Amino acid sequence: MQRQQTKRVLATVLFTDIVGSTMVAEELGDQRWRELLSRHHQIARRELKNFGGRELDTAGDGLFASFDQPASAVRCAAAMVRAMQTLGIDIRAGVHVGECEQIGNKLGGIAVHTGSRVMSLGNAAEVLVSGTTHDLVAGSRISSTDRGMHELKGIEGEHRIWQVTSVDEAEVPTPLSTTEAIERRSLLTSPALMQKRWPRLALIGAALGVIGLLVYFIVLPEDNGISSIPPDSVGVIDPDAASIKSVFPVGSGPGAVVATGDKAWVARRDAGVVVVLDRTSGTVDTIAVGGSPTAMSLDQGRVWILSAASGELVSISADDDEVIGKTVE
Repeated sequence: MQRQQTKRVLATVLFTDIVGSTMVAEELGDQRWRELLSRHHQIARRELKNFGGRELDTAGDGLFASFDQPASAVRCAAAMVRAMQTLGIDIRAGVHVGECEQIGNKLGGIAVHTGSRVMSLGNAAEVLVSGTTHDLVAGSRISSTDRGMHELKGIEGEHRIWQVTSVDEAEVPTPLSTTEAIERRSLLTSPALMQKRWPRLALIGAALGVIGLLVYFIVLPEDNGISSIPPDSVGVIDPDAASIKSVFPVGSGPGAVVATGDKAWVARRDAGVVVVLDRTSGTVDTIAVGGSPTAMSLDQGRVWILSAASGELVSISADDDEVIGKTVE
């Protein structure tokens, strides 16, 4: 058997993992934890594609990737921190640039271990970079604060560590509060737990109004047998049978709703997110749109979300739920 040749290459390595993963796994149970990991990997791979990264390993709840440019790795890390919060989880990330050993498609050596150790120093929603990385991204519109000198386990000497605070003038998000994290994770539903095929449906949202109760409904005959839908929930009903098939919590503060034949989008005023219900895949997900979304419209393949307080208008693709753009009216 021919041995693969080892060569030395300069690379930027990125490591991430989920903070408090054991606690989250216990909270969700095996099936929903697997679903969360699946979505975690989907988000990670999407951001790697966006920033030109190469996935090297996604064992467990962590990620190991490489980049040609250190600024791309830092931008990717910050984007991952923000995107993962839509799942109700915080990650931590570490970035280092150094000479690595390359064997086939794999990277190894001290530089790889250094990147992993840098990440291990981080707390929730933190992106940490080595001193080498910090120096190389100077002038790239990446701001950071000095975290001092640290010993890295198994690596000789002390190393200066920096915490990234903003990228392209957008601040790295702060950690989720415990309440918000649990609330967002409560929306996670495994497709295996839902019906594979839904009958002809109407979506009914219920939220707080006069004292906050705001109800979305369709007019049905009296004595139709439909029981009330709990606050802060969306009900899936069969209008022919006039019965509720399923009820899904969407979190506090739901407001405007728009829907197509396959999806519904529910704005949550207090959380700055839009909850997406997809009947094809049987999933409930969230998209961070910021602000306080108060009105929505569906037009030409886009969902338009208006935050009345700030005048910000956000558009997302109705097909893949990616944020397309933001403007201030």
